[in-house]
Amino acid sequence: MSPNQKSEENIDTKAILDASMAVFKEERTRWLIGIGEHLLRTGKLTEEQFNELLDKVLKDEIEREQISQVFRDKGSSTIEQISKITKFSSKAILKHLIALKKLNLVNIVGESGDDYLYALI
Repeated sequence: MSPNQKSEENIDTKAILDASMAVFKEERTRWLIGIGEHLLRTGKLTEEQFNELLDKVLKDEIEREQISQVFRDKGSSTIEQISKITKFSSKAILKHLIALKKLNLVNIVGESGDDYLYALI
C-alpha cells in the first residue's frame, strides 16, 4: 500500500467517524432509537425488522452527513465532484440530494457545464 493510499484511507475513515458522531447527535436519530422500544413492545416490528430499519436509516444519515460535510468544506459542488470525494455512486448521491432538498437543507445554486451545482441552504 502506497503512502497516498494509506493517507486516503485515514481521511475516509475519519470522515465516516465524524459523520457518525454528528448523526448520533441529531434529534431524528435519537427519536428513531427512542421509538424503537415502543415499536418492539407493541409488536409493530420484530427485533430483526427494527434492526434492519435502524441500519438502513443510520447508513443513509451517515452518508447524508458526509455529503453535507463536502458542502461545508468545498461550498457548492456537482454530483460528480461529491462522488469523487465520498466514493459514493452518482445514483446514491442523487437520492441523498433529493432527500436533503425535501428537508430544505440543500438547494440547486447554479450550473457547472451540464451539471447542477448543489449547496447547503
